[in-house]
Amino acid sequence: MKRLNFLHLYYLDPSKRADVVSKMNAAGFDVFFSPVDIPPENVHAMLVGAHELQADKLQTYSGLKVIQVLGDSTALIDTEYCEQAGIKLLTTQEPRGHLIAEHAIGLALSLLRRFRVADQAVRNGDNPAGHDTVETKEAQGCDNWPEIAPQTLFCSTVGILGAGSIGLEIAQRLHSFGCEINYYKRTTYSESTEKKLGISSLPFEQLLGTSDVLFVQMPLNKSTRSLINSDNISLVKRGVIVINCGRAAVLEEAAFMSALSSRRIAYAGLDVFWHEPLSVEHPLCSNDRVLLTPHMAEVGGREVHLLRQEALDQIIDSIGQRKISCVMLTTNECCDTTHVRIDLVRTISQRFVRRSEPDQSRRRSPCIRSGLFASFCHDRSFA
Repeated sequence: MKRLNFLHLYYLDPSKRADVVSKMNAAGFDVFFSPVDIPPENVHAMLVGAHELQADKLQTYSGLKVIQVLGDSTALIDTEYCEQAGIKLLTTQEPRGHLIAEHAIGLALSLLRRFRVADQAVRNGDNPAGHDTVETKEAQGCDNWPEIAPQTLFCSTVGILGAGSIGLEIAQRLHSFGCEINYYKRTTYSESTEKKLGISSLPFEQLLGTSDVLFVQMPLNKSTRSLINSDNISLVKRGVIVINCGRAAVLEEAAFMSALSSRRIAYAGLDVFWHEPLSVEHPLCSNDRVLLTPHMAEVGGREVHLLRQEALDQIIDSIGQRKISCVMLTTNECCDTTHVRIDLVRTISQRFVRRSEPDQSRRRSPCIRSGLFASFCHDRSFA
C-alpha cells in the first residue's frame, strides 16, 4: 500500500518528535517537520496552527488531502478553495490559546478596573469622605466610597506583539470591547485575512508608540530576545499597560524596570519572569502597579499533548492505514473470556466502538455490549 507524507508544521519540541514519527509511521505516513524537507506537491496531510494558507499557497500542495488545525479556528485558511479542491479541513479544541487569551485579558481588566486596589480598600475600610454605613435600597447605595479611579478597556487602541495563534485568540476576544487592534509580526497576514480578522499590521516602532495596552506574545529566540530594550523603550506610549504572558526576556529587564519606575509604563500584568520562581526580594513584588501570576496562564483545560494525539488520530481516521492487531474481549453475558483476533482498518472498527454515537450499543453483539476491552495493542483504548 502506498505510503503517505505528513507535514507537521505546528511547532513541536524536537525531543517529542520521535513519538509522533512512531505513531504516524505505523499508520502509513512518512513524517516531515519543515516544508523545506519535502516538495509541496508530495504532501498528503499537514498539521498547522497559526499558519496562513490562502489559495496561492494551497495550489502548490497539489496532492494535499487533509489539513488538520490544532485549534478550532480556520480563519487563516481559504476554506472555499479547500472545498473546491476536495481538501478535508479538520479542527480540534484550541490547545492553549483560549486559556492564555483569557488570562492576558483578565490581567488587563484587573489593572484597568483596579480590582486589587479596590479589593484591598474594601478590606481595609478605606472611606476618605467618612460616609456613614446605611442599609442599601433598590437604586441607592454609596458608590465608590474608597474613591478609586478605574479606567476602561472599551475603545482602547491595543497592540499585540506576536500575532500567532495565541495573539489571534486575544484579538478575537478584544473585538467585544470595541478595541482598535493592531499587531506586529515578522511575516504579516494578507490584506484579506487582516480584514476578516479585524486587525491591522503596524511597524514595530509605531505599534509601541500608539498602543494603550500592549500584549506581548512573542516566542523567545535570538531575534526576539530583548526586542524591547533601552534603545527603543522610550518609543512606548507614556501610560501604557503592558501584559506579558509570552516570554519575559522579550523585554529587557533593566529597561522594563526603568520604564515602570518612571511611569512610562503605568501598569503591568506579568505571568512570566526573567528568573522563576520569582524571588520575593525582586522589586516587582513591592510594586503596587504590577499584577503578578506564577506562570499559570496556560494551566487548565485539556493538555496540549492530548489534543495533538486527537489531531493525529483524526488524520489517520481520515486517510491513514493504521490497523488494529489484537483485541481481547472479556464478557460475563456470553462466556467467561473470549479472545478475538482482529486485523482490519481501524476506521471500519469505529462503527462498533465509537461512544459519541448513543445508539451504537444496540448494534453490537451481546459480547461486545456487556464486555470490557481489556487490552488494545495500539495507542487508543476502546473502552
